[in-house]
Amino acid sequence: MLGQRDTSKSAFSAMGEFGYRSRRELLEEKTSLFGFLVGATIGDAGKHRKGESRFRSKALSLVLSQNKPNSYRFGQFTTLCAQASLGLDMHRISDAPVSRSRYSDSECFRWISPASPLVGWLFHVCLGLNGEELTTYHPLRMDWLVGTPSTFKIGVLQGVSESDGWVDAGNDTVCFVSSPNTPLFSSALSSLGLKHRVDRHKSVDVIRVPTEEAVKLPIFNPRIRSIYFEQLEIMSSAKRLPERTRLPGDVIQYIRELAASIQTLSGICLELARTRGIKVTSQTVRKYIS
Repeated sequence: MLGQRDTSKSAFSAMGEFGYRSRRELLEEKTSLFGFLVGATIGDAGKHRKGESRFRSKALSLVLSQNKPNSYRFGQFTTLCAQASLGLDMHRISDAPVSRSRYSDSECFRWISPASPLVGWLFHVCLGLNGEELTTYHPLRMDWLVGTPSTFKIGVLQGVSESDGWVDAGNDTVCFVSSPNTPLFSSALSSLGLKHRVDRHKSVDVIRVPTEEAVKLPIFNPRIRSIYFEQLEIMSSAKRLPERTRLPGDVIQYIRELAASIQTLSGICLELARTRGIKVTSQTVRKYIS
């Protein structure tokens, strides 16, 4: 089906924003771009039904909080992926005002595609969702993912991680919400040779990947260069002190100074990695500021 559609010309107008120097370079990444679109659809994208056909026409939409520093570039890159991989002319529309009925208490960026059977195909065939099933609550039927090329799997994991992931510097891991598809994502990570574990956090599953493993993919897309990508680079390049080594006195004092302005243990650990190049756990930080 991908080969039956031409890449949208409008895709090329945005490619420079993400470091593409030519149409050829963009098209060479078509597989990973489609993977990212699939991952973003699993994570943040919504669908709107219209019409009747073998695959009901649907429009693909993104509504992303302006309070999150990565929202705009994530939305723009997802749009580029839709245009370049499927020829789906997704575009930005007017921002959504603050609404009590929405998860975010800020204005939101919005993007939407035209209604198309192609979006219905994406949800029903690629994701395996039926009728009114939603990615938030219903498990995907896409065991086929594990057998796909690595470039596609990495694209999917990047889309999911940019949607629902973060860096826990105090645990030296990259995390993303995996419910209700923990077995699927765990299998995909294992097929790529990545170590990981599953934790239960506030009634949802969270997959944790050590930063030195996550940076191998990388699990955050380097073309978006989100804050999470930058944090992963910081953590993966920092060094842990040898086991049983006591923290130097100046580092302990620095931790106490950071605690006066940084509210989270993970934030203190990230700043230590950024400025001193060392990894310290949240448990260690807590010991010196309690």
